This record gives sequence, C-alpha cells and structure tokens, in this order.
Amino acid sequence: MKEVEESMTEFSNFKEVISLEGFFNFSNTDLALQEVRLLNESEMSDPLLQFLERTLPSKRSKLLLGVQDKNLGILIQKQLEIKVSATEEVQEVMRGIRTHYNQFFSDLTPESISNAQLGLGHSFSRNKIMFDPNRQDKPVIQVIALIESLDKDINLFCMRLKEWYSWHFPELTKVINDNYMVTSIISLISTKEGLLEMVEQDEESIRNKLTLLIGDEQKTTELIEAAKTSMGIEINELDLINIINFTRKIKSLISLRLHMQE
Repeated sequence: MKEVEESMTEFSNFKEVISLEGFFNFSNTDLALQEVRLLNESEMSDPLLQFLERTLPSKRSKLLLGVQDKNLGILIQKQLEIKVSATEEVQEVMRGIRTHYNQFFSDLTPESISNAQLGLGHSFSRNKIMFDPNRQDKPVIQVIALIESLDKDINLFCMRLKEWYSWHFPELTKVINDNYMVTSIISLISTKEGLLEMVEQDEESIRNKLTLLIGDEQKTTELIEAAKTSMGIEINELDLINIINFTRKIKSLISLRLHMQE
C-alpha cells in the first residue's frame, strides 16, 4: 500500500505504473446523467458493458479488473466472467486517476473537467430529488439532525469553557447554570476584575445589563458580591484572549441552534 501511495503523488511516477487503455466520451449530458444514476445504484448499463467488452483483451483468465464499487464489481464479474477487485489499493489507484486525469488528455484542462463535473453534479442532484417521494421531509430531517449535533457540540464546548474559566472565577458557574448566560456574561465582563471596574464606574448600568442577561436581579447582586470575594486565580492575557474567542464561537453556535429550532 505504501508503494501505491508514493506512486500517486507525482504524474511522472504515476504514468510509469498506470497507462491509458481505453476512453469513452459521452455524446451528451443526458447519457452521462443516466450513466451516473446507474453507477450510483451499483447497476451496469449497456454502454458500460459494451465498452468493457471492446476494451478488455480477449484472453481474460489471468486478468484482474479493479473496480471502485464492490457491488458493481460483482455484476461485472458475473457478466464478463472476469476476476474483479475492489481492495484498498484499487481505491488508492482510483484516487490517483482522478488526480492526474487531465494529464492523459492534452485537450482537457482542469477548468473544463471541473465545469463538467459541476454541471453533471447539479443535474444528478436535481434528478435525484425530483424522484424522491420524501423530498419534502428531507430538509426537516436534516435540520433536526443538525440541532442534535449542535446540542452535543455546545454542551461539550460549554463544559470545557466552564472548567477553564473556573480557575479564574469559580463562583460564576455556581451562581449561573445556563450555558448561554455563562457565555454571554464572560463576553460582557471578561474577568472578575473587569466586572468590579464596571461596577465602580457605573454600577447601575452594569447591573441593568446583567439583569437583562440573567433575568433575575437577585442573582445579579450575588454575582457582583461573588466577584468581590472570589478565590479564583489571576488569568494571564493569552488565556483571556483564547477564552474570549472561544466564548464568541460558542455564542455563534447557540444562536445558530436557536435559528434552526425556529
């Protein structure tokens, strides 16, 4: 496998291992779309069968054909009575062919191949959705799955943030339990010293902001008193920058989750 991977990197090495034996050019997009649809379902079309019969040598007893799709390989093996392989090495060779595809054809550029793939991909997606009886439900199902995934990520990130920030201000998470409130308060005050400075400068203003976030004036008072008597250690500048950036990311995920739920 290592030798196969090394030969994939440069085309000069790749062409010593792989040579072009046959090529079938689709005459129109409809034919290409039909072929892609059948390949996606692991089915073999008549053009593919004819191409293989025309390209492969007549003596096939010792021939081994590499196929990317294992199920398609089984069909080819039955139809042509030929040995077929879909191993990891074959997958790696396929990757190399896709990487160096345009090198085998002087009239094909990476841009033209990319445009053709993009157009065919869009056509295939539209065609697949058109005949999907559950197409109206798919967006809802995907959003539900996304919300579940976001819940797991947000809970994990908030747990890590609380662990990290608790070295500096452990009393915060004792007063406030809600993840969104904790991240919002950290974004607002940065540090417990920052909270106390805001209180000294304009106590009424910071109290109003905290009460608006927490929704409880009593908890706001508890939080300010906790900052005055906090037993947490000082936080260095680099940790604070990372915590603030991490907090912003979590807030954006929470906002995305709320939007998805709506």
